[in-house]
Amino acid sequence: MKILRRLLVIPLLLLTVLTIPPSVSPVRAQQGVVCLATPDMTDCSSAPASFSGSSSVTVAVNIDGSDAFNGIDISIQTDPNLLRPISNDLSGSILGSNPFVLASTDDALLGVARVAAFTFQPTTAPSTGRLFAVNYKVVGSTFDAPIGYAQGCTGTSVPGFCVTVAFGITPLAESIVGGTFTGAPDFTVTADPQETTTGAGSVITVRSLNGFQGVASISAEVLPVVSDGPTVSFNVTTLEILPFNTNASKLSFVITDLTPAQNYTARVTATLNDISHSVDVFALFQRLSVSTAFTLAGSPFPAPIPKDSNGNPRVNVILANSVVTSTNPGEVDVYTNASNTGLLQYRSIQISETLPPDWVVTPPYNQSKGGLHVYFMYSNGTIRDITPKTGLTVSNTNPEVVSVLLPDIRNTRALKFLDPGEKIVLQVKLSYAPKGTIQHARNFPIVETVMVQMTGFTEQLFHGFQSSLTQSPFFTAYAKVVGDVNGDFKVDILDVALVAYSFGTKKNQARWNAAADINSDGVIDILDVALSAYYFGTSDW
Repeated sequence: MKILRRLLVIPLLLLTVLTIPPSVSPVRAQQGVVCLATPDMTDCSSAPASFSGSSSVTVAVNIDGSDAFNGIDISIQTDPNLLRPISNDLSGSILGSNPFVLASTDDALLGVARVAAFTFQPTTAPSTGRLFAVNYKVVGSTFDAPIGYAQGCTGTSVPGFCVTVAFGITPLAESIVGGTFTGAPDFTVTADPQETTTGAGSVITVRSLNGFQGVASISAEVLPVVSDGPTVSFNVTTLEILPFNTNASKLSFVITDLTPAQNYTARVTATLNDISHSVDVFALFQRLSVSTAFTLAGSPFPAPIPKDSNGNPRVNVILANSVVTSTNPGEVDVYTNASNTGLLQYRSIQISETLPPDWVVTPPYNQSKGGLHVYFMYSNGTIRDITPKTGLTVSNTNPEVVSVLLPDIRNTRALKFLDPGEKIVLQVKLSYAPKGTIQHARNFPIVETVMVQMTGFTEQLFHGFQSSLTQSPFFTAYAKVVGDVNGDFKVDILDVALVAYSFGTKKNQARWNAAADINSDGVIDILDVALSAYYFGTSDW
């Protein structure tokens, strides 16, 4: 940007100095002002100008009280998510009716409008008038958003800003005044979530912009229009909008047992007088919902496994001399919840769960050892183990596939079908199969994905209306090298020093460093020092 600016300014200055009449000499009398103004103004005010508009707006670039000049190179900066420059206009410019234009560009992506031009005849001091104007398209709404000048230029009239007013080869010192865009009073409509399910619905929020107020009516149409298709309802259909505030209504989909199984779009519209705004809510049709959690292995519904810096579940694969010794946590429970969030009763269900490669059911499936369990959660919160003697299998493949077939849910220890508000939960205990094998830290992290497919049926033996859905939850496996405290995948003097620094501390004490607790026993002691020393000089990269 700086190089390009200089390349364009140099010919401008050379041309201007060559074309200035010899009898004209610059008069250094006063500092002028370059300002942004409304189109009806040709001079400058000391206060920033205020602009508004609902679809377009014009910003005049004026000069006031400047010494004589005959060239300009000025770039105006806006937020491109709010105002996008579309054209520049030099009509009525103080530079005359036919200035030589070196650059007249409008960068909609960056929000920068630039004009570089010169004239043979310098202006008369004190110089006041229109330099040029920029026409903008309004693409957003906000309150008091600044309109200013591009920055990052050197050798200009205003240090650090891309504003040059020149007489010959000499930039004149000027001051600048920007502006603000307030937009016209308006409102927005948003949906949270915008992608949802027919059972979950969405919250529709109307937000006032720029002091807008009034009472808006809420309506919706569902697409595509099909026989017995869903309808929508709102808990309130009118929303009072106060200045600079929000109001909301809950959208719900209404379905019956005749509703065709497909995805739908609810186009929600808020209307006030002659202003309307809409938002689409995309609904995945389902009467079952699914959720998956990765937890520390143990009794049903224990604590979730730790999360990484991105907020995703994580497991550490422990390496010593490039050999996998263990994982932390050692075992992971995967809980998949099939919830009846609709209106119908489900009498049979199929669940298929493809595990991540190299992660296996542990111990190898045996009901008495608890590698797999199926639970029924009643609407009152009571949980019962309904693990079937048949219909629960694990494939002899990598990745392993866990399959659950319940052809008659009532014929399990649940003693009933799956009614609205109830859940069937599949618990799978996983361990990392490559323990004892050679692995390298450079191959990590690895995103470990579980592929879940689930279908519920309204009749026994997998007949009747179907509700099918899939999900791809994941956790991330990270490499952890034994003795490596600073995370560079090698054990050296830096790691020994870090262990020594935290020696004698326990969790939550000063100088405590969880990474220096090499054996993860909650205290940094001689055992950690010994491990660090034992693996000193190794690298698992």
